[in-house]
Amino acid sequence: VKKHPVTPENYESSRPYKTNQWFTVLGIGDGTSQFGSMPYLVSATFGGLQVCSPSVITTLGAVSSDCTNSIQLGATDHLARHRITTYDDLTATIVYDVIVQPECPGFTYFAGGYDLQGNNLFQVEGDVESCCAPCAKNVSCSGFTWYNGVCYMKTRVTGSVLSFGRVSSTKTTILGNIAEPDAPGSVTFPIAHGMPYATALYKEVTPSIMATAQIKSINGKTSPAQVTDSVFEVLLNNGVTWMFYTSSPITVSCSQNTISSTAKFTGWLRAARVFTDAGKAELTKYKNAIPVSGKIDYGITGDTSAQITFTWELYDGSSNQLLMMSLKHHRDMLLNPNLVNDLVVPSTKGDMIGVVGTTWTLNENGLPTISWESPHGIISCNQKDTVFQELANLEYYDPGPFQGHNASVYWYDKGIWKVARLALIADEFGATDIATSLRQTLRSRLEPMLMGDVDNPWVYEPTWGGIVTNDSLDSFWNDYGAGWYDDHHFHLGYILYCVSVIAKGDQAWAQKFKPRVLDLLRDIVNPAADGYFPSARHMDFFVGHSWAGGVFAGPRNQESTSEAINAYYSTYLFGLVTGDNHIRDVGRVLLATEIRGAQTYWHMPSSTEIYTEPFKDHKVVGILWEDGANYGTFFSAAPQCIHEIQMLPYSPITEQLLTPSWVEEQFPVLEKTRTPGWEDLVTANQAVIQPQQAWNNIFNVSFGAGTTLPDTLYWIATRPSNGNGVKCSKLYPPTPCSGSCCPIAVEVDSAGLTAGSYARFKRDYRIIFPSPGRGFNLVVLGKGTNQVTKTATFDTYGMSNASQAMLDFVNSVQTGQSVLVAIMDSAAFPPAQPVIQALQLLGAKQASNIGFRYSYALIGVKGGAAIAEQISPTNVVSITHQFNCLNNKMKLN
Repeated sequence: VKKHPVTPENYESSRPYKTNQWFTVLGIGDGTSQFGSMPYLVSATFGGLQVCSPSVITTLGAVSSDCTNSIQLGATDHLARHRITTYDDLTATIVYDVIVQPECPGFTYFAGGYDLQGNNLFQVEGDVESCCAPCAKNVSCSGFTWYNGVCYMKTRVTGSVLSFGRVSSTKTTILGNIAEPDAPGSVTFPIAHGMPYATALYKEVTPSIMATAQIKSINGKTSPAQVTDSVFEVLLNNGVTWMFYTSSPITVSCSQNTISSTAKFTGWLRAARVFTDAGKAELTKYKNAIPVSGKIDYGITGDTSAQITFTWELYDGSSNQLLMMSLKHHRDMLLNPNLVNDLVVPSTKGDMIGVVGTTWTLNENGLPTISWESPHGIISCNQKDTVFQELANLEYYDPGPFQGHNASVYWYDKGIWKVARLALIADEFGATDIATSLRQTLRSRLEPMLMGDVDNPWVYEPTWGGIVTNDSLDSFWNDYGAGWYDDHHFHLGYILYCVSVIAKGDQAWAQKFKPRVLDLLRDIVNPAADGYFPSARHMDFFVGHSWAGGVFAGPRNQESTSEAINAYYSTYLFGLVTGDNHIRDVGRVLLATEIRGAQTYWHMPSSTEIYTEPFKDHKVVGILWEDGANYGTFFSAAPQCIHEIQMLPYSPITEQLLTPSWVEEQFPVLEKTRTPGWEDLVTANQAVIQPQQAWNNIFNVSFGAGTTLPDTLYWIATRPSNGNGVKCSKLYPPTPCSGSCCPIAVEVDSAGLTAGSYARFKRDYRIIFPSPGRGFNLVVLGKGTNQVTKTATFDTYGMSNASQAMLDFVNSVQTGQSVLVAIMDSAAFPPAQPVIQALQLLGAKQASNIGFRYSYALIGVKGGAAIAEQISPTNVVSITHQFNCLNNKMKLN
């Protein structure tokens, strides 16, 4: 348990809070940051609700919102700071109370919203009316400031500053008998995703509306004017028209940019931007139905289908027909929609169209069925052989332990995710021994993290309600803002994938650690808030995708939708492997939702209805915001980073995300503009449409933090565009020899520093020396069995005594034993005489030719001739040999 440095503000409820939702900014700092309610952008300003009807601006690099056309719904009364009274997945309600200044004879009140500067004398808890008497009766008190339930008494007043939500007064005389104020009024704003109107519920308050432009006319009367009505058509001098509706007729006066009621009002007022006369008629028709709360339900209805239901509750239990606005993906999914095609409102996510009904039923027909493997498999047995050979090379791949303060969980998670991918390929290939080794690595690296036995452990954070890394709470910049709830689904998605892969091969382990894994799941995909974690922290069901940004004052955003997909894919797999159908189904629905969202709002084929030229010519969105989109990332402007951050990590589910028709358009754009870097990912992208070219290219690229050669080869070889045919059914290893003596193949690979810096020893297909090091690496095989008897590494480059130690080691080997030798990185140059002597004892002929950072491999025999030897100054060298049988004994050659 560790407390968060940022405190939730303005909430009437307690944790857990919605840290990544569209309305989260209402509870951060003063809560005045703008957020997206679609189609409007709104903000809880000091004087009421600011409502922007954005103009969409499209450039080559971005789509953005212009909020020139804005209004503020408020009051002539002084309003306190807003309170967040209720919220759910579809709505958030805020209330502004009117601050009534009590009668306090002998005091001079400022207009509301000022803080007195000066020395504090004492403080008293209570309502604002409780401030007067204590100050009035104290000779030393010169005034007070009330804020948030506390009266701060001042000994002297040196000035005042504007400060929202405060009430201040200076004393002119000393008096008692303070009168009680009248009960205050309030303004309530129910804010809903998809609201065609902004709504204010007034209670004994004088409504006021301010526009960013001057008012030209109201109901046809030139401003300034006074009008009594319940329907008001207001034309601004910039040509924009707004409609205002009230629950009963009121009299308003308008002048310049302000409309004010002439009296206090109890009832509702609604505002809507008008784009066409037909749209105005529809807005007027449905004005009486006000959504004040909402609910989302979802469930599986078939093998590949689910239903997601939005249900709104109306103000005062009204039975009026509710009008809301729909996005493109809604209309693709709605069952029997009652569309209002005359009401069209532009947004940065494309045109929104009216829909009538308090319940929307969305039919998702794209539930993924892809689980652990590619559905197509590998057709070519030659390609499968190559994948297996490279897989066997990485049997002991290990990113090492997670250690050190401020160690990045994100990058470490990506590293162990690579191990999990290799284990699944080994499963599919029947290479049980390799899969077992890889799972053991996963267990050894994950268990300390799950148990908290690392320098930067996960901790429960009780302020907002969630799991974060301990060090991430010390600075926003640690762990990419994870302490501020940024990117949790990205980070934990990799971990959940690894956990699922272990569970696939070890159910006992899965049951042992399931309670801890469930806590991680609850942090990002909780089906319902439970007192510790909010429901579906990142998913915004209305907009149809997740938000990555957390508790900071700014618009919601998400960069890597593909990593969000990985999180929900991993959730699905964990439910599948543990037999928990509820987790499985939650994962599948979230996964399908995120894939649809990515394909609708991040992918930009020429047929897109969301974006226009020139922005859509990039074919992919880099970062999607509540109020726009841009072609870029948070870390790089390189095109390959912008494209591939929407695709990584490549796994079987990526096949459902990357449609060939879109990649046909997207990949040529990337090829034309990209710079060096991320070639491994770019080649995986290419494989969707050009698998043979990708296969040829992949052997010439370097691999980054999220990929390996065998996993990328597997992706390329399993592309449907490779052609139709029967899957290669070959399993590895082949059927084992059952005789008393079986042939054995050995392979020795060496790469000096220039060639890649590695040493690899294989017996048949298995790695027999998992952890070689710099210098000379030696493997001794048993005489007559060729089983490994001992291994050693001699750093002749960095340690002065290593050369003699190597000679001593070779001298200890029995005559006739086979010894495998490979240089990794670099050996000393020139080689010391003991090194040359040791290699010559094994039959080497080229020992004296070894140079600085050379590659060198040897299959030698103590006291005999070398079986194979190879050397290169710049390239990898690889030698092989098969030991056959003679009279049921292993012979040397």
